[in-house]
Amino acid sequence: MIAGGVIVAVALAAVGVVLYVTDGDVPGYYALGLLSLPLVLVVGTWLHRVLPRRVQLVGAAILAVAGIGGYLLWPGDAWWALGQAALAPALLLIAEGAGFLESGAPPLRMPGDDFSGPFGPP
Repeated sequence: MIAGGVIVAVALAAVGVVLYVTDGDVPGYYALGLLSLPLVLVVGTWLHRVLPRRVQLVGAAILAVAGIGGYLLWPGDAWWALGQAALAPALLLIAEGAGFLESGAPPLRMPGDDFSGPFGPP
């Protein structure tokens, strides 16, 4: 049985595709991106749970290189957008490996957050 959230994500993506096909201009492009995002997140989460870590890393590396390489070979607005999106899986896997995505992880601290040294009170 398919969860209701998946059905809603597929329906939203379908509406986005229809809007883009009927109006291929900038509003249709943004509508497609916004409305397909839930489906991308559902599929990405499912793949993250099912695939072994090594397969995820190799797939993310291939996707990142293909996205950037595609833009370098065929510069254009579509490859520019895909090149940026293609880096997302690799960046998320790096962030997860560094512990930034763990619920119990301490918040990211920047130098000077503790107000010690020259940044502290007088």
